[in-house]
Amino acid sequence: MTEMLAKELQCGLNFLMWPEVVGKAVFESNSLAEFFLNVIRLKPGNEDVTSDHAFFRKIRANDITQEDADAFFRRYGSEAAANAKPIREIGAWTIFKLYADSESALLDESKTNPLRRARLKQFFAFIGYICGVDSAFIRECQSYAPDVNYDFLRRSHLEWLLIDVDLSQNDKVETAKLMIAAMLNFAALLSLYIKCSFIDDNGTSLHKSLVASFLPEIVIKGTVPSFINSNHLLMELLKKAWEKSEHRIDDKCTWQGYYRDLARAEKLDIAWYSNPAAKLPDELKDPEVSKFKKRISRIKSGVLSGKNIKPVLVSVKELQQTFIKAISPEHSTQFDESLLDFAIVKVFEYVQLSLLSDGICESIKKSV
Repeated sequence: MTEMLAKELQCGLNFLMWPEVVGKAVFESNSLAEFFLNVIRLKPGNEDVTSDHAFFRKIRANDITQEDADAFFRRYGSEAAANAKPIREIGAWTIFKLYADSESALLDESKTNPLRRARLKQFFAFIGYICGVDSAFIRECQSYAPDVNYDFLRRSHLEWLLIDVDLSQNDKVETAKLMIAAMLNFAALLSLYIKCSFIDDNGTSLHKSLVASFLPEIVIKGTVPSFINSNHLLMELLKKAWEKSEHRIDDKCTWQGYYRDLARAEKLDIAWYSNPAAKLPDELKDPEVSKFKKRISRIKSGVLSGKNIKPVLVSVKELQQTFIKAISPEHSTQFDESLLDFAIVKVFEYVQLSLLSDGICESIKKSV
């Protein structure tokens, strides 16, 4: 994704590969123009912004100026981006330092729960600290250039990512181990942020992380190992939540019953679920479910493109309007930090299928 974000941002320690993977997996962007468009559309009221906007045409033509960016971000309510100064050092830590400082300053002026404010301030101070660690790490690496100190890399990755990797032989398995560790670090830090965001008046976090529920599994069927990816686990978890939901309409806790309720949720408005006297329309008593069956199958397994498996990335809109609506309709239009758990699933899924398509399984077999 060198067009989207410069390769200089992909290096570092605690934020290693974050821009590349998060940009592709979470924002589903393969270019700088797509990335900014998808980020801008996250803000309510900006849904109608399109790629035909002059700002994105200038990005594609490599003709963008700082003044153009300032005007665009202020116009569409992204003052933090408009106020950001051009980054002059390498490493993704530069971005996260700007973000942490900005969010911490906003908290000083907010009227949020004081305990929540204090916990989030601690979190952003921690992010600032590990940004300093990354800055020092990059400077140390640069001091060895044009050579690479693989012993220093190994010690740093072991201390900060808890992974012992030897990158000196350019081995695919070792690189994959490092990428997995970097994304688990991403999940841990994002989960900590979510946990700090949901604090009650007693200082207790109200959020339970779902990360462990989406860690991939190896299942042995007979003598054949089968890889169960994160999207597969997500779909299974959503079906189990539907089975326990007070809003479940179908009387059968089967996949077919689940498909029928997804089809019903697509047609019913939210108010219908809260009306105990509401009757199911005749056309929804046995609705057509083939598109939901096919969609879930594709989400679980990815899609083949040539010889590669590509992840099917579920959008937040689809998650809410298709899946959450059938389980908890009153929450199907709410946006809060808890949805960031879903961003972790998308990152996991993207990394897993990317590594599989890159032949990591064959490389592991050769190394054992």
